[in-house]
Amino acid sequence: RVLSAPTPADAIREYEAFRRARSLTAAEQYGLAIAHLQAGRAAQALAGLKSLDSAGAGHVWIELGLAEAESRAGQHAAADARFEALLRQAPQSRPVALTYARLLGERGSAAAGRRAQGVLRPLMGSADEDAVFQRVFARASEIAGDTVRAGEAHAEAAYLS
Repeated sequence: RVLSAPTPADAIREYEAFRRARSLTAAEQYGLAIAHLQAGRAAQALAGLKSLDSAGAGHVWIELGLAEAESRAGQHAAADARFEALLRQAPQSRPVALTYARLLGERGSAAAGRRAQGVLRPLMGSADEDAVFQRVFARASEIAGDTVRAGEAHAEAAYLS
């Protein structure tokens, strides 16, 4: 529902209408939290995801949402710890690696760029035809100061697009 809604606000309105009519299922609570995250309401997303997590629904998607919400809320140390735990569980997870690397890229520091490169490297062998991966890797390389790799990845992303 969140991905197919015209805007995150539309998805939020739909979930709130459901909530007025009945209790939300765990999947709907998750959808509402992700809609809040996409609408730039990190604190509300964090609250919703934490309630799901404390209810024992601890699933990789909830943990991933929590990590992104923590990062968006400026809780970088907590987000990094959660992302690192997710990477230890599933080092080849494309959603975890891309989300973490994208958020590190938004920080804009050379150290964040180097860490993003490190997060993405395990996926390089399977990402040769993945334009999204190439764009995220290009940004990580760019802010890490690795201009040659950044140029190669930008070129590859453009070719694939």
